[in-house]
Amino acid sequence: ETNEKRERAVLRPLRESLVGELRPALLVLFAAVALVLLIACANLANLLLARTTTRRHELAVRVALGAGGGRLARQILTENVLLSLLGGGLGFLVAGWGVEALVALGGAELPRAEEIRPDASVLLFTLAVAVATGILSGLLPAFRASRSQAREALREGGRGGGEGRRGRTARGALVAAETALATVLLIGAGLMVRSFWNLMHVDPGFRTENVLALSISLEDGKFAESADITRYQNRVLGRIAELPGVVAVGGSKTLPLRGGGEPYDFLADGHDERSTPEAGTFIVTPGYFRALGIPLLAGRDFTARDGVEAPPAVIVNRALARQLWPDGDAVGRHLRFSEKPVEVIGVAGDVRHAGLALPPGPALYIPNSLAPRSTMKIFVRTAGDPLGLAGAVRAALGEVDRDQPISDLAPLSQLVSEAATRPRFTTLLLGLFGALALGLAALGTYGVVSYAVSQRTHEIGVRMALGAHRRQVLGMVVRQASVLTFAGLGLGLLAAFALTRWLSGLLYGISTTDPLAFLAAPAALVLVALYASYLPARRAAGLDPLVALRRD
Repeated sequence: ETNEKRERAVLRPLRESLVGELRPALLVLFAAVALVLLIACANLANLLLARTTTRRHELAVRVALGAGGGRLARQILTENVLLSLLGGGLGFLVAGWGVEALVALGGAELPRAEEIRPDASVLLFTLAVAVATGILSGLLPAFRASRSQAREALREGGRGGGEGRRGRTARGALVAAETALATVLLIGAGLMVRSFWNLMHVDPGFRTENVLALSISLEDGKFAESADITRYQNRVLGRIAELPGVVAVGGSKTLPLRGGGEPYDFLADGHDERSTPEAGTFIVTPGYFRALGIPLLAGRDFTARDGVEAPPAVIVNRALARQLWPDGDAVGRHLRFSEKPVEVIGVAGDVRHAGLALPPGPALYIPNSLAPRSTMKIFVRTAGDPLGLAGAVRAALGEVDRDQPISDLAPLSQLVSEAATRPRFTTLLLGLFGALALGLAALGTYGVVSYAVSQRTHEIGVRMALGAHRRQVLGMVVRQASVLTFAGLGLGLLAAFALTRWLSGLLYGISTTDPLAFLAAPAALVLVALYASYLPARRAAGLDPLVALRRD
């Protein structure tokens, strides 16, 4: 009955209200972890393939003694699962310190951060992942082992022998696959970094430099009349304004970037209920706009007389003024609150009250004398370092009321920085995962090329004995590694175009196909892969032909 003009009611479960907006970011981070795990599986599979090749004689003997393919496959899988369980156990032990580090990096701002800890459920999950990792990375080596034959081992195990064409193809495919996965992860990290950069360079509509913020709350029943609350708050602000080094001081019920204002119903001149837009209402004191550096585009600021000795007045922001009176001046117009006319005395610049990532919405400001609140955020603009006046501000408040507690005393720039904690946290973690993926991809490329060089020592010695230059050998090895890298990049780019759309809800100011991110990530992978292949290639080019031939 009292809210019959409302068009709707928004109902949300408490769980969703607490952690719902964090779910997309956590799902993205979980996907990033899965990609890193898959890259690690590809690396481990490559290592096991190489190890299986070196055990060809042993496996051939087992076959000759009657071991079947299934027996050999089970042996390889069992060894690999045991290795993965050992790694998972060590990872679980390290996870305790890892969680503390993550919370220190910004997780404290996450809801229920104090409940994040390695427990029994995490241990079971870790063991399950370790077993799955062991099986996944061991499938291909186990399949290769199950196909082992004594004749094949004897035929390829002598001079010039090696793992064979199929083995080289499998190892190359794994390198291409992990390069593709690393491409997706690096592009995602690049998009998040670009988005965070844009977010931190958004104009919030106010100036944070040299502003000290604090909060005071009055005890229930301390003042019986609303006018007493207003006089008390004005005394506090007036005493702070007298301090040397204070340029301006003002107060508000809410902090910028922390809320969309109170939902007051009002009507505007020339509009009915349907054509009057919704606007957040902010209760502020005289001096608020100057203290926060919010420009007044037209009209004047509040004074101590507004709402007490003068008729009620409001200030609207530019967004609301354009919607209500797009063809005229808003100053001098009237709004009606419960049939009471209120004059618009000024137009202020737009402020992103609801958050950095959200555009400024319609807003109107009313003086605290019309609707005083027991809680007030105070903003003190200073001529120098705001923390240098913290002690003086405390003393000034003590002179007015020595029993008045103070909370949230900090530079306003710090509070604005905290508003970006969650996107900063997500970007940092995704960047770390991207760097890890880049390192694993480089390690995989290096391992494959290095092993290929060791297997082709005799061939390289023959080439150099027949007149091949070192530069030709170097180019041959690097070129083969480049083929694998570019094949993986092609697959990764196609996958990134399809998968990065899931990041759209976390990005600000860029599209999911941002050209810079899609160019920077492949470029970084190419440079790292070329360097990783150059090291064993240089070693191959430096071989002495006589020594290489004598080794076989």
